[in-house]
Amino acid sequence: GTGRNAGTILRTASGLVRPMQNSLHHYGEGIRLMLVKRLDPQGFEEVPLTEPMIYSDVVEAMSPHHVAFGGDVLCWDVRDRAR
Repeated sequence: GTGRNAGTILRTASGLVRPMQNSLHHYGEGIRLMLVKRLDPQGFEEVPLTEPMIYSDVVEAMSPHHVAFGGDVLCWDVRDRAR
């Protein structure tokens, strides 16, 4: 239910921030922003991001499936069901 990338990894003042799929109840449910604490040949560690960043408002308001940022463009998509 978690772990899969959900967008562009950004370098911030706090470090690398990775959008992660949050699909505990169903696929595409939302995104959690994770702060990478360790990334080297011997290991990987990340923790939930607690500070606001460029993705934060979109993630909180829209529950996107994917979010990406490049240059001055922020893009996201939202999962929905057609009936």
